[in-house]
Amino acid sequence: MALTRGLMASLAAFSAFGAAAASPSERPFAVMSPSQDELRARTAEFSRTIVEASSDGWSQASVARIADFYAIDAVVFPPRGEPLRGRQAQQTYWSSRDRQFLTHSAIADRIDISGDLATEWGTLTITTKQGPNAAVQGKATYISIWTRRDGVWRKQMDTWW
Repeated sequence: MALTRGLMASLAAFSAFGAAAASPSERPFAVMSPSQDELRARTAEFSRTIVEASSDGWSQASVARIADFYAIDAVVFPPRGEPLRGRQAQQTYWSSRDRQFLTHSAIADRIDISGDLATEWGTLTITTKQGPNAAVQGKATYISIWTRRDGVWRKQMDTWW
């Protein structure tokens, strides 16, 4: 409960921060900052890593590469189930996937950065296939809170629905 209140407080703070500073699409001739470009690149790399891990059968090494996108003490709120706390929980979650991800694309609608903390929200589009069933495409909204430690952006909190 306290963690949820903390997440909500963080989101409220960034919403207030974002309200004061118009999003890039609302500013004429806006230029993305290097940090925003970095986060967009990290998000694209995360999507590629999920598809690669899926195509190799969720091997231990490929699942570890997915988990490395998360901070050691990260919390992930999947659409169903309990929050996943820590990198080991991320590895357990991803290694238990029973479907193949044919595509995974997260496109940020907005990124707000303050120092070494960032929020990103956008649209997630995936195509999955489970067993002999036909491929299914789905869309979701996602929110990621990133922290930068030792120059590397990692997901601190993550959710999609």
